[in-house]
Amino acid sequence: MTYSEALSLVGSEFELLKDSDHSCVIRTGLTYDGCNGFCVVIYKKNDGKVVLTDMGETKEIFDEVSEEEWNRMCESHGFEFNHWRIEHSLDSMEDVYNYINFIDWISDKYFTLGDED
Repeated sequence: MTYSEALSLVGSEFELLKDSDHSCVIRTGLTYDGCNGFCVVIYKKNDGKVVLTDMGETKEIFDEVSEEEWNRMCESHGFEFNHWRIEHSLDSMEDVYNYINFIDWISDKYFTLGDED
């Protein structure tokens, strides 16, 4: 899938915010912690491959998670942890929904507001 095809496909279901000539933010309406919105980006790599990425923002929100744990979680769910970024190829809307669900799962797992008893 080309970058322009990815923008058309995802743009048919989500609002997109242009970030640069090679990246566009998907507005999900979801947050990591009630304040910080999910960072889900359509990104065209130098080789032309189109991926979904969080641009490293998820690990900034949940900085207590070790690199080993990020690698384990991503690998076990079919994602790649690449230089502190959660990435996955973008080939269909199913990839987008799976990516958002994975970020949501991480948020549920690590955001503990009210659980500090």
